[in-house]
This record gives sequence, C-alpha cells and structure tokens, in this order.
Amino acid sequence: MEQEKKSILVVSENTDFSRSIADIFRADLNMNVTTEAATFSKMNGKGTRLASENDVVIFDADPDDAEETKAISHILSGDKKKAVFLALTEDDISLVKARKLQNIGIDEVLPKSITGSDLNEIVTGSLRKNGVLNLDQADRVEEGHVIAISQTRGGVGATTLAVNLALCLTGKKSFLKKAKGNRVALIDFDLQFGNAHVYLDLEDNGSFQHLLETGDTPDANYIHGMLQKHPSGLEVLNAPAALVPLNSLTPLLVTKIIGHLKADFDYVIIDLPRAMVDWVEPVLQRSNQLLLVTDTSVPCVRQARRMKDFYSEIHIGLPVELVVNREKKPMVKSAHHKDAEAALDSKFAHWLPYNPKLARRAIDLGKPVSEIAPSSNLGKGFEMIARSVRTEMPVAKAIFVRGAK
Repeated sequence: MEQEKKSILVVSENTDFSRSIADIFRADLNMNVTTEAATFSKMNGKGTRLASENDVVIFDADPDDAEETKAISHILSGDKKKAVFLALTEDDISLVKARKLQNIGIDEVLPKSITGSDLNEIVTGSLRKNGVLNLDQADRVEEGHVIAISQTRGGVGATTLAVNLALCLTGKKSFLKKAKGNRVALIDFDLQFGNAHVYLDLEDNGSFQHLLETGDTPDANYIHGMLQKHPSGLEVLNAPAALVPLNSLTPLLVTKIIGHLKADFDYVIIDLPRAMVDWVEPVLQRSNQLLLVTDTSVPCVRQARRMKDFYSEIHIGLPVELVVNREKKPMVKSAHHKDAEAALDSKFAHWLPYNPKLARRAIDLGKPVSEIAPSSNLGKGFEMIARSVRTEMPVAKAIFVRGAK
C-alpha cells in the first residue's frame, strides 16, 4: 500500500532557519515540507488554517514575544488544531520560559543546536504517537508506561521501592524457569548516589558513564546496549560507578533514553535524585505517574507538599501518589495521619510495613525482597503497589500493523 505523504510546515521570518529545517526532511519522499516566512502573530488567522492542514509545525520560537505567544496559544486552543507543534529555541533558554511554552500546549521545546537526525526522530515519534504515520514495517502501536519515583529525604526507601516494584511488574512468579512476563526497564537516574544495581547484584558495564563523558547522541541500539539484564528478565540502566556531575545528563539525552525505552518496554521505572536539576522536567513530562516516598514525620510531610506542588506545576495533571514507607497501614488513621493528609491535600495511597531484618538481608544477598520473600508483609506491600499500577496502567496487547494509517 502506497503511503500517504505527511506534511511539515516550517514557520520563521529567518529564511536560513527555514531552509536548514526543510533540508532535513526533503530527502524523505514520504514528507512534504513547506515554509511560511512570517510569524503567527502576523498571519491574521491563517495560522489556524495551517495548523489544521499540516501534521507537524516547526517554528522559530521567541518566548519573550508576548504577541507571538498569544497568537500560538489561540491556535493551540482551537478545535481545528491538528498538527504537532515543535518549538526550536536558543540553547540557553531558562526552564521558566520553556515551561511557559509547554503550558500553552507546545508538544516539544527543543534547542536549535539539535542535530538533524534527532529532530527527524522526534518528528517521527510524534507522528506515530498521534497515530497519523503510515508504517512500512510491523511496529508496536502502544508505548509503555513510565513511573517516576522520588523521595522526600535520603534513605527513605525510594530505591528499594523502585527495584522491588520493577521486579513485581515483570509478572514472573519464578526466577528459575523461563516464563512470559511484562517487559520492564529500571533506570537509575540518581547519578551520584544511585545503587539500584547493588540490590540486584549487577555490575556496572561503564557504558552510561562513557556516554555522559563523551556527550555522544545515542541511537536505540546503544541505549539497549547500556542495559544490564537480571535473571528475572528485568533490564537495568545502572547509575555510573564513578561520581559524575548531575548536569552531565541533559534534557535531550533524557528524552532520547526514555523515548527509546517506552517504545520497547511495557513499564519503565525511573529512580530520581533528590536534586531539582533541569533534566528532571522532561522525565516528569513523559511520566504517566509519580510515586513520592515519604514517612509521616512533620519535616517529611512538609517536604512532600513542596515536592508535590513542584512536580504538579511541571506536569499539570500528573498523578502523584504518596507512599508511606516503614509504617504498616493502620486500621484506623490517627489524628497525626489525618493532619498529615490535610497538609498534603492528598491521601496516603500506599503503605510499606517496617521489616528491617528482611530489608537488610535482601541487601546483603543482592536480591530484592520481592524475590527472596514475596509472601512476607513487605513483599506483599510491594506486590500491592504493583497491582495498583497494573490496574491503573494495564499493558496493552501487542498490536502490529502494516501500512496502517
């Protein structure tokens, strides 16, 4: 079946900008590229029509131009909006300004230094996600679910949850026999203090550190090559063994890693650092849920509220669920618990009981609690959270299409 061409509109008063963007896609016979030498604020309603007629709009963005932002916001709020909107900005744009563009409905805010292959990949991924790209070859239609895990303080148990939740989500009942289960990836983005591999007795292969040091742009094969495979079938991207700066990871690299893994895994679990670095934003933007691990002490409750508000501002509508660690769910909540939930303006969604001997034994053995003692109170706690995730975000059956629109 012959593919229907997809249309890309490049909008900029800078003809050099338009030409360089158009040249990236003109070699693709399935892409039809047109340019518009104007700004949206000067189109006098033409922008709405163009947005409804094209599949992708790539434009030269100036977040300081109030009139332009207003015009784009008007187009994006219209019922006839069809196109994926990609904004290209200066590399040093602040998070506040980038968020301003995202808040009006821009799909992606990208640096002008982005390579042609990266931009092409993002356009292709956006078209597939919107279901408007014809596929030459069999390809998975549904993307996996991303669950980010954060912590209110160091040592509260976020990594323990990340590892055990990931293992439970594989759905395998036995680690000795081969069994078909969910494909699950665990990413340890706690670059400086991450130790998820210790819980799984895995050795770092050094590929993630090499990537951060070289600044290379990885393709899907390289990203999959960085993963370490656990006997359960869980695949893990370890934090670098050596201490590296938090800013050695970039928003674009985070976007690529998550994008490739979402395409190939049913669930992607991300263990976040406590630091509020710029690349946390694209993690949250691509997450389906965030689990915030805390205890019920006053300092942690206060910090949980601050973090919950911060995360919700970055990704409006992101479900944030609170996990109370080292405390059994009470039959009747005390006044302390009720006050904490009132302060958080949210209920405690999950509880993990205190079992220090089992937790310590699991670490010493390099085996997660979910593997060595799944029937324990702590093991059941992890499974209950996994069951909640599977219920709220079920794995779609593998659907393969050929030449579908």
